[in-house]
This record gives sequence, structure tokens and C-alpha cells, in this order.
Amino acid sequence: MTLAYILSFLGMLSWQWGVHNLQGMAGKIVGIILLAAAVIKTLSAVGGRYADKKELLFKLGVHAFIWIAGMFLYDYIIGLLIIAGMLIGINIFGNFSFGQKSQNYDERGTDGREFDISHIPVIVYDDGNRQWKRRDIYGDRAVYYNDNGEEVTIYSAQVSGNTAHTSAGTLHWY
Repeated sequence: MTLAYILSFLGMLSWQWGVHNLQGMAGKIVGIILLAAAVIKTLSAVGGRYADKKELLFKLGVHAFIWIAGMFLYDYIIGLLIIAGMLIGINIFGNFSFGQKSQNYDERGTDGREFDISHIPVIVYDDGNRQWKRRDIYGDRAVYYNDNGEEVTIYSAQVSGNTAHTSAGTLHWY
């Protein structure tokens, strides 16, 4: 019987969408089809034409109640369905940051969070204020070289704030 009531509810929503929409004939047709399926399912659940008439009348009355309540409460039902859909979406896909990066993405340093290596500038400086230029980025590491031909790799785990502790010493940037 639950399936029959769900079909009736979906049929009511489809019919009401058809009523509230300028081009809603498809919604009305789908609503009628779903209501017919719900009534047929109800008839088969209570025994067809040999069913107890009081029980059949009660169950058909539930369908009528669903449709009458939907007629008066359609806007509220749609609002509740939208809110429920949003809550389910947030539950499934997590909290949306709407353009803000999550804390797990921004920086990893001494506190164990990962740093996005592409945020390091193309030119960084060592303790002697010599320039190191970025050659390329490879995932969680970037390779820098200086004018003497030396090369150093900065890993995201080595970054803390605007410095990185590397094999060539501490590199910093502004």
C-alpha cells in the first residue's frame, strides 16, 4: 500500500505542477497516469472486485485526501521538498564553501595541513638573498634553480608560512 500512496503523491505533485505551469499539460497527463496506477495498485492490494467495500473506500479516501491536501498545500509541499533536497545534498556532498578554499587545501606546514605548492611565487630567495627561479611544478613539489646552476626541490611538507626549509637552506618569498 505504501507504493500506491507514493504513486498517488507523485501523481498529485505532477498534476499540480501542470496546473501551476503555463505549459503543464504533460504534468497533468503524468499525474492522471500515476493516479490510475495508484488506484490499480490499491485495488489489487485489497483483493480486486472481491475486496471489502469499507476497506476499499477508506484506502481510496486516503488517495482523495492526498490530492485535496496537495491542492491547498502545493506551494508548502514544494518548499519542504526543496529544503529536504538541499539537506540531503549537503549531507551527501558535504558543506559547500562557495568560492572559499577549505582549510585542508590551503596550507600544510608544521600543523600537518597540505600547502598548495602553486601558491609559491616564481622567484624565491635564500638566506643570502640570492634569487631562485621556478623551473616547474610536479604535484606536491616544485623545482627551483639559481644562476650558479644549483637546483633545489621544495616539497609541500617543507612549507611553513612564507618560508620553506630545504636542502639548500631556508628559502623565503614575499
